[in-house]
Amino acid sequence: MTCPSAHPSAVPEPELPGALVPLALPPELAEAFGYSGSARFVAFHWSPCGDDLVWDDGRDTGSGHGWAFLTFKRHRAVAPLVSAADFGTSETDGTDRLVLDRATNRASVASAATARAFLSAQHPTVLGLPACDFAAVRAAIRDALDEQRAAPFDPGAVERLLDERRARLVQMVAFLDAHAVPAVGPTP
Repeated sequence: MTCPSAHPSAVPEPELPGALVPLALPPELAEAFGYSGSARFVAFHWSPCGDDLVWDDGRDTGSGHGWAFLTFKRHRAVAPLVSAADFGTSETDGTDRLVLDRATNRASVASAATARAFLSAQHPTVLGLPACDFAAVRAAIRDALDEQRAAPFDPGAVERLLDERRARLVQMVAFLDAHAVPAVGPTP
């Protein structure tokens, strides 16, 4: 809901937390990293729990496509810009997060705490709601699980999903390859 007295041009564009990554980003980068939510801002980091990429939009978290994130992070156009960031490893959770603005296609590197606070702030809290009916929530989860279990397995759907992921990765690398490598010193 918008405030009737607020003029759209008077609403400032939110600033990403941390240090802006000065690079044009590939389209749908968050989706290439495995994010399927609808939040404008989402952060990514590597977690030793499961040794996998984790996305966080301030309300939900999930496991992403680690190979796409590592391909992006190690690309010659990106690596010099994020080399000082600690996004985590197989052994450590890391102190930094790659924060993406899906509306403006910008990215920044922010500390984990700063990123978490920023991401949480994008989800307004609604006061005055009735207490949650946990029995109804459990029943809804049970019904959704039963429906999922009853659905027939479609190997073609799995193949299409993998093809879509590969296509996103190819698109991301082609986009990065087409952009100039950032100047970080003399080329040998």
